[in-house]
Amino acid sequence: MREITRRSAAEKSLDNVLASLKFEMLQPSPETEAGLRKCQEGEESTANLLANLQKHYEQVRRG
Repeated sequence: MREITRRSAAEKSLDNVLASLKFEMLQPSPETEAGLRKCQEGEESTANLLANLQKHYEQVRRG
């Protein structure tokens, strides 16, 4: 039986996010792509990525 590591689970989740965007014919922003790459490489947590994206898009919406 193959063991699923946290890293492989995170990579699969990120791949699913990108596949969903592609399916909906959407393209992630450069900030989102950079954040996803950092998560995939283990440089940033998904919680930090989500917080940064929410902060960015909340500012844009209000502005």
